[in-house]
Amino acid sequence: MCLALSVAARSVVALYRPVLEPMGLTHAQYLVMLALGERSPRSVEDLSAALALDPGTFTATQSGSRPPAWSPADATGQTIALSP
Repeated sequence: MCLALSVAARSVVALYRPVLEPMGLTHAQYLVMLALGERSPRSVEDLSAALALDPGTFTATQSGSRPPAWSPADATGQTIALSP
């Protein structure tokens, strides 16, 4: 079952590739942009939870966003926002 899920996931991602490649986006970057489109800015912690990813995997360049900024609400957290 795990192999079947892995193959299915790769197949779904492959469907997006022809549309995303001309824009210079990966599927993961697209998902980050979708999440930020729902609510921006978002903390790295919130974004990683929404996408089920480790917070350490995020960089500003992955999401096409501006560089992380210190959150005024939480000095220990960082926020990511879409660029205008």
